[in-house]
Amino acid sequence: MDRFTIVTSEFITPDSDVNFGGGTERTRELQALLDKAKDLGGLCLIVDGAYYTDTLTVHSHTSVKCVNESCGFFLKDNVTDALFQNEHRNASGERLDCDIHFTGGTYNFNCSRQEHHKKGTEGFSYLSMMTEYGNTGFRFFGVKNLTLKDVVFKDQRTYAMACGNAEHVTIENMRIELPHIMYAQNQDGLHFFGESRFITIKNISGCAGDDFIALTPDEMDGVSSITDVLIDGVFLDDSDQGIRLLTHGKGKLDRITVRNVSGTYKSYGFYINPWISPEYKEGERYGNFGSITFENIDLEQRGKKYDYTRPFLFRLGGRIDTLRIRGAHFTNGEDPSDFMQIGGNYIFFDDREGDCVTEVKNLILSDIEVKGLADGSTRNIVIKKGEVENLILKGFLSGKEPVEICGGTVKNEFISGVLISGGKESER
Repeated sequence: MDRFTIVTSEFITPDSDVNFGGGTERTRELQALLDKAKDLGGLCLIVDGAYYTDTLTVHSHTSVKCVNESCGFFLKDNVTDALFQNEHRNASGERLDCDIHFTGGTYNFNCSRQEHHKKGTEGFSYLSMMTEYGNTGFRFFGVKNLTLKDVVFKDQRTYAMACGNAEHVTIENMRIELPHIMYAQNQDGLHFFGESRFITIKNISGCAGDDFIALTPDEMDGVSSITDVLIDGVFLDDSDQGIRLLTHGKGKLDRITVRNVSGTYKSYGFYINPWISPEYKEGERYGNFGSITFENIDLEQRGKKYDYTRPFLFRLGGRIDTLRIRGAHFTNGEDPSDFMQIGGNYIFFDDREGDCVTEVKNLILSDIEVKGLADGSTRNIVIKKGEVENLILKGFLSGKEPVEICGGTVKNEFISGVLISGGKESER
């Protein structure tokens, strides 16, 4: 091996278990090995065992390679902090850390023995919570060329990973396991903030106790954007929610492609909405979505978790330039649900918050199939408020009319190839 390669067991005895923890805390010894990246100009750390540890910091030009899934790291009890983080965390400005890679292994965040966030930080800003104090398994802000492949994330207490101010992030063949799921504790999967671009996520599976993947560019500052994202191959295993796309201010989500999503979820599939909150300033409450494309979606809703709104596959709110959905198969498994909800209050039919402006310029749907409940309670496209300028719908198979307008408007519509169960063609 060359001078950049270090095998952990040659320096530190592995005596923990990636599933159950235990053993001797090895934070100081592990950090000393990771710090050699600065002395050597780079590091490949071969992990051939399991280690019990507090927070570890990685530097530029570092690769952490676990031999198999029985190797990796278990977060020490009562840390309420990240398991791994980058050295120069920075939510805006220059990205100082680069060329960081994780390959293989299991990273257990030990959620049952962590708090949601550090005590005494309740009054801190959301920005500081994410970059310094929040309990996120992986915390990477101000990075470029970050790669995670063939890894297992397990038992996140809040976010499995929070990442922002990032460029060229690649995640492939990841599993997120959550055997200790809690009720309404925001046990998200991957959560991305702006200013970020060139994010690729492929072949990711598992469960989250909130959003499985979230792209929320300006959630922290009202101005940052996320652009150029490919999410390809998502397999949901009874996740509370699927994928959230959120902007509320001047930041933008643009050139986003999501395809090949299948499996089961409890309450909400795709939330494309400002999710406005009282602390958002007037004028920064309405979202800024550019071009967004969904392809080959096959999901089943079953066993809703929350009662404040009907479950849905898609919800739209805010200002949206163009949304395309090509090929979607939705099965309403257990609870009265909607294929798509447009406009209204941010949580739809609930008056706890105010209306969000909804202006959809182009809504283009093709090859859609909705399998509803036998009692007919499943709804297709429900327009509560707001305006859809151009609605194009080609090929829709369902048990009832495809569009129900309950106060919103559609300026121009082209609907063709709509078949209602029983062989009746839609009159629209």
